[in-house]
Amino acid sequence: MKKLLLSLLIITASAFTCFAQHIQSFSMGGELGLPQGKAKDLYDYTAGFTLKFELPTGVKPLKFIAQIGYTDFGVKRSVKNGFDVDYLPIEVGAKLYIHQFYLEGDVGESTNLNSGYAGPRVALIYAPGIGYTIPALDFDEMDFGLRYEGRVEPGGTMGQVVLRVAYKFNF
Repeated sequence: MKKLLLSLLIITASAFTCFAQHIQSFSMGGELGLPQGKAKDLYDYTAGFTLKFELPTGVKPLKFIAQIGYTDFGVKRSVKNGFDVDYLPIEVGAKLYIHQFYLEGDVGESTNLNSGYAGPRVALIYAPGIGYTIPALDFDEMDFGLRYEGRVEPGGTMGQVVLRVAYKFNF
């Protein structure tokens, strides 16, 4: 776990350094979700966190986004010999603002962090979503997002419907 957190810190610091002159906002958020698809039979809930960067494009309401996170699928108590499954999703995409509402679409890769998991180590991930921002201190905002996230695997998608609550620092 310490190696994972150190890796996330290094990746975040590197991304922030590379894009520092262009980053428009940075958000940190917690997530809670419900498993969907084949995940629904084995897992009760999902929980995690994400770090998200927004960069401007040539069109004012459209933002380029890059995010990294950590997701835990909590196994059901009724599953014998079951265990939680952890993923490290890294995604890029776009966010279109309509006043305080937004539409978002991400695509990327999800790395399986478990040694005993039968699925692929790395898989395609996609996540369409919607959200709403509320002004907070100074220029910052609270960001409330709802999305479907799917990890494409042989035999079906490991999906989740996720609620993200984040604090967004605007620069």
